[in-house]
Amino acid sequence: MLTLLDTVSHILGYFNINNKPLNMAWTIAAFLGDGYLAYITFLAFRNGLYARGAIYLALVLAFLYFIYLNFMYYFTKKTAKFDISPKIAKLLPSEEQTAERRHNTAVLGNGLFDPNETLPAHISATPDEQAFFQQLMTTLGQDNVLPQLPINAAGHRSLPYFTLSYTPTGELQVIAGTNQLTAQPIGKIDRVGFGNVNDLADQYDFALAELAIPEAKKDHPDQVDLPELIVSVAYQPKPKTMSREKRKH
Repeated sequence: MLTLLDTVSHILGYFNINNKPLNMAWTIAAFLGDGYLAYITFLAFRNGLYARGAIYLALVLAFLYFIYLNFMYYFTKKTAKFDISPKIAKLLPSEEQTAERRHNTAVLGNGLFDPNETLPAHISATPDEQAFFQQLMTTLGQDNVLPQLPINAAGHRSLPYFTLSYTPTGELQVIAGTNQLTAQPIGKIDRVGFGNVNDLADQYDFALAELAIPEAKKDHPDQVDLPELIVSVAYQPKPKTMSREKRKH
């Protein structure tokens, strides 16, 4: 059945058909495919394959129900009885929500990272860094700025600009802002996963994979405290030659 529908899809794809005629054609093709599946179900029962036949029969009835809904919608002006599609529609994001998310989604400048190679991290900050962070979050909470914040791959509202740099003493400093020109340090990473960053710095290279607003306060950045930020760090082992040289020193 799936092969039949896929073939019909490719054939119809060569023609410029608007939605209603195309969906009418799909309904007819699905009905023919369901008829073929009903024949397979009959053969399964006749050959004593009752468990397989029962599964096929359930699929036939399920497909037949949705074919019935499509037939009533596209071929008549009547309302289908026992229509569950409005309930399903409530569970799915609306076109407006999808469009808004698509509008808000941006390609983050810090790159793409494998979630299996990232760990949560903790930031500690000085009073000056805390003060700048609070100022930054107040700015991000403004009505003209909030809609422009990008949504990252995890679905979190991300800070517009962030990066990780090394201090002269080798500490991991987090820099963030509305853009690269206004960015300033907001703290230093002191823990990655369950490990102290000082114990890991000789073995791994780090990059800041995510710096985002928690879901509960995604619309109120001005209420976010620094420890509440979603901080994720990507890591990879350092080349062995570099680790050996550091040990010598």
